Amino acid sequence: MKPEDKRKHRQKRAYRVRRKLRETSPDRLRLSIFRSHQHIYAQLIDDNQGITLAAASDADIKTDNHLTKTQKAHLVGRTLGDKIKRLKKPISFFIDRGPHAYHGRVKALIEGLRQSGLKI
Repeated sequence: MKPEDKRKHRQKRAYRVRRKLRETSPDRLRLSIFRSHQHIYAQLIDDNQGITLAAASDADIKTDNHLTKTQKAHLVGRTLGDKIKRLKKPISFFIDRGPHAYHGRVKALIEGLRQSGLKI
């Protein structure tokens, strides 16, 4: 498979996940997760207003360098969960994991959100 075809296939998968979630719950917020080779980023987005309500990444969190990427993702989830709780309003959202499976760093981030006290 050519690199261009891989990129298109990956984009189609991400759009498919997002479309299915948007169809089932159009009024809820979206928790977008982006995973690069080195870092992981997450942000809570209100698509109706076009604003980001809260965001966190492992590049922003100061920790020792002996943590694995999965452990850093868990820490990002807990940090983002604390930021979301500080908004002080009832929030329901769905998770836009993009083209990634619910596995590894994505799963660790979501478990960190749950440990911070959010119901997902």
